[in-house]
Amino acid sequence: MRGYIRHISPGSAVSEMATLWRENPFRWRVLAVSIALTGIIFYAFVPKSQLAEPRKPLVTWITTFDPNRTRAQIIESNRQNQLRQDYIKALEQKRTELRKQLYRELGRATFLDVDAMEAQLAREEAADKKAKVGKQAGTNNQASPGKQQTAGER
Repeated sequence: MRGYIRHISPGSAVSEMATLWRENPFRWRVLAVSIALTGIIFYAFVPKSQLAEPRKPLVTWITTFDPNRTRAQIIESNRQNQLRQDYIKALEQKRTELRKQLYRELGRATFLDVDAMEAQLAREEAADKKAKVGKQAGTNNQASPGKQQTAGER
């Protein structure tokens, strides 16, 4: 067996196949039939794809409030929540003002002109607010983009 394998080479196999290919007058027909039969066999053995209907999802409703609450209970709950939000907002404003006061003291301790800085910041904020209001007023006065004005409307 070992001697038999030694005499086989890929180059000789390719050249022999090329010789057989050139000698056969029906080579293109044989090739077409071979490809067709191979395709038919593969088509026969490949299963048809079957898509199953997806399962309906299992919905779990999470309720944090009693679904049988009365309108008065809902209003009271909303009022309590608003009071809580107002308290949080007031606390946040108080903390912001305390932080500003600490920065003012730090600025004065480091010989910065805190009053001038605050005046400059107030002027910038006023200019930004004025520009924002002017921009909003300008957009309200413009004609709608889809409507063209005629000579009589101008």
